[in-house]
Amino acid sequence: MSRYTKHAADKTLVYGTDHALGYFFEEWLTADYKKDDEDSRPFVDKCQMFGMKSQDLLERLHQYRCPKEHIDAVEQKLPF
Repeated sequence: MSRYTKHAADKTLVYGTDHALGYFFEEWLTADYKKDDEDSRPFVDKCQMFGMKSQDLLERLHQYRCPKEHIDAVEQKLPF
């Protein structure tokens, strides 16, 4: 499993890969993002297991200017 966090303006993107979920991402309002708080919730929460297309993740990775190696891995359908 991998999990990365990227901040941009007032939002936070949490994304990665998981053996069961596939690719996943969560979008948070930065003020609401508390890594260890079980009660806080993202305003977007998607994963491949529940129908997310890899294109959805690619759009977010470009939007948040995530590392190119992560974008390349998703384009090639590889874990990162």
